[in-house]
Amino acid sequence: MTVLIEVIDSFAVWIYVACALTIFVYLRVIYLAKRERGASLFTIEKEVATGKAYRATFTILGLLVIISLVAFVDVFLAPSLSVIAGSTTPDGPVVLPTATSTPIPPTPTPTATRGPLVRPAPPWTPTPEESPTPNVAPASCPDPAAKIASPGVNQTVSGVVEVKGSADTDFFQFYKVEFCLGQNTSHCPVIDELKYSPVENGLLVAWNTGDLSGPVTLRLTVVNVDGNYPPPCEVPVVVQAD
Repeated sequence: MTVLIEVIDSFAVWIYVACALTIFVYLRVIYLAKRERGASLFTIEKEVATGKAYRATFTILGLLVIISLVAFVDVFLAPSLSVIAGSTTPDGPVVLPTATSTPIPPTPTPTATRGPLVRPAPPWTPTPEESPTPNVAPASCPDPAAKIASPGVNQTVSGVVEVKGSADTDFFQFYKVEFCLGQNTSHCPVIDELKYSPVENGLLVAWNTGDLSGPVTLRLTVVNVDGNYPPPCEVPVVVQAD
């Protein structure tokens, strides 16, 4: 379909010219048919002339329809395709900084069982007035090897949240996504489980917020085979209970 639109757009001027010349030819046919009908003495000759005029008229209408369709493609469809084609720009090269040598805690637990959580009291006093919507900005992660692209900073989330981004470093071993209540990063349960397949600009984990409510910090850590990992990516969000 795109190729057909491009071909029509490229030859639009010639199609206009060809249709216009054909219309002039059939207008002359109509004119001559009317003269022939007026000069004819027999009914059959008049009917033949009338038939020529009708066929020429229908042909002109068909040509006008073709001109309208070509104009629609030339004015509306072709420019929209150009806008869509020019809207995608390739990403530039990504320079990976040197990984830090901070060791990961020994014997990581492959699965984490989350016990019942106590809903923290919100740090603000609820008021009847509608609170302003916080600005959502992309996370500024220190290393592109561990990057959370969605949700953004201070974004309000609820229910099952798809945490998207990239977790891929040299000599990759596994990555984990944790959630920390408020600003307390000392106790951060792992969401779901450790992931042993790298991800590039895709789904990292599906996070069921459950009965959480209030500020939460998401943290992504990517670990390589020697136990080292780049600086984790931390994104503060606001969980709204369903």
